[in-house]
Amino acid sequence: MLLTVPVLILFPRETLCRAGLFFIMQKIEFTKPALTISQQIARLTSRGMTINDVSMAHKKLSELNYYRLEGYWLPFESDHKCATFITGSNFSLVLNWYNVDMELRSILFEAISSIEVSFRTKWAYYLSTKYGPFSYLNPQYFHDRKKWLESINKFSADVFRSKENFVKHFIETYKEFFPPEWAAVEVMSLGTLSHLYEYMNEEMPVDSSDLIPAKAAIANDYGLSIKELVSWMRTINVCRNFCAHQSRLIASYLTSQPIAPNSTNPLSHVWCFQYMAKDNISIELLPDGMLKTCTGVEILLSGRSSVGDLPTGLLIYLPDNAIIRNDTGDAYNLPDGTVLLLPIGYKIGVLTNTIFKIPKGSILTFPLSFTPGVSDLEPFCTRTNNLWYNAVISICYMYNKVMGTDAIKEKIRNLLKKNTICSHLLGFPKNWETISYWL
Repeated sequence: MLLTVPVLILFPRETLCRAGLFFIMQKIEFTKPALTISQQIARLTSRGMTINDVSMAHKKLSELNYYRLEGYWLPFESDHKCATFITGSNFSLVLNWYNVDMELRSILFEAISSIEVSFRTKWAYYLSTKYGPFSYLNPQYFHDRKKWLESINKFSADVFRSKENFVKHFIETYKEFFPPEWAAVEVMSLGTLSHLYEYMNEEMPVDSSDLIPAKAAIANDYGLSIKELVSWMRTINVCRNFCAHQSRLIASYLTSQPIAPNSTNPLSHVWCFQYMAKDNISIELLPDGMLKTCTGVEILLSGRSSVGDLPTGLLIYLPDNAIIRNDTGDAYNLPDGTVLLLPIGYKIGVLTNTIFKIPKGSILTFPLSFTPGVSDLEPFCTRTNNLWYNAVISICYMYNKVMGTDAIKEKIRNLLKKNTICSHLLGFPKNWETISYWL
């Protein structure tokens, strides 16, 4: 007799949520109605957004999803939860930020396309000439077998989905299941390719006449270390996906940060670093206590007890003579070009005429390689922050190595010089235009 035994299988909470099977969480019913374009305009104006040309706004909102544009007016919100805007918020400026973002995506995608083709070419050439045309299928060449297998499985799905004639010809003609490297590389996604490069062994058997392993040879061609190239290609792949899917760059979070180049690389002197306040700290401004926000609002702290009418999640440009203090009274000078980003949901609190407090979680972007010498600040999460500056620099560098020109850097410089606010919403330091790299 066959006994049936009940079995309880425990899945991770995240898996159940994705599958729609997790009902214990307290949730509310979605009751928000869809809005007509006229209703969208009315909502914006009722919350404080100035719309000078209603017919133009109507046309733009019929072309651009309201929800897409929402990300561009976040810096104008005085209260994110209620979505009210500060005085002076203008729909035309929001559209300008959108257009700058769209143009920047186009410039970056142009550069990344050239970098991608070059990286594919070098990967296929060095692997096939050093280790054979099917070496990417040999696990002995990879130090992480599990990750290698995951990448090959993704690649196999790409092969069998492909409609390319050369793939069809190979499958119908040869007994091997997968094409050689020089053909395979044209089917792989850039993500899969960059992962395979990352998982390659650094020390691999080579012909006696050529003692440089393929992984090092590829990095050498770009003037980078293996570690740098792995990190930069991971970031470039993320940037590529942002651009290809028309995702917002301005005031968004980059999920992969490129590591800083070593001291022998000229870029090491133009890299930027972000630090986050671990606890509440205060900043002192001398002598006049004047701040300026990314939206052009000037803040004179003198005589004010609070700053409740300023937006949250706000970028603030600190003057050159700012001093940061912690609760114990320790103080140190901030470098010229420091930019402060307040977290969403918090506002500035004024302590004295020239001292204001910033909450835990605030982010300071320091120009170049400045490192604070106190424990109140910690390096901000290197995998998720709003610092696009280093990613842009790494793309410009790689494009120059591939194409032998600074055309992309010049396009970005010209675009952002005319739109300074956008540059800071991308995590650029306040004085980026004066850095020798951009001159």
